[in-house]
Amino acid sequence: MIAQVTSAALVAESRVLCHPASVDSIPSSAGREDHVSMGMTAALKGRLVASQALDFRLPVKAGRGPRAAHELVRSRVPTMEKDREIHRDIEAVCQLIDSGELMRVVRAATA
Repeated sequence: MIAQVTSAALVAESRVLCHPASVDSIPSSAGREDHVSMGMTAALKGRLVASQALDFRLPVKAGRGPRAAHELVRSRVPTMEKDREIHRDIEAVCQLIDSGELMRVVRAATA
């Protein structure tokens, strides 16, 4: 049963991550408002693509902390210029987070 619950949770998360947050608008205020932007959901999903977003903004530079994080991520994960499997990219970034290296680089840049 636990494997089924885990699988169902992963499917649900995949559904959330594979389409824009704006398509999940739902009525609110007892049905008086029919559009909710889901802006917070979009912002949370945006964390997943922050380095790619900074690449698109070049030559505009981010602040010291984000720039240090971006440089570290890019030292392990190349800019996505064409479609590719991203499981290795995700693993690389997870290792940066889990090891504490990402946080150390950001703190050093902003100290």
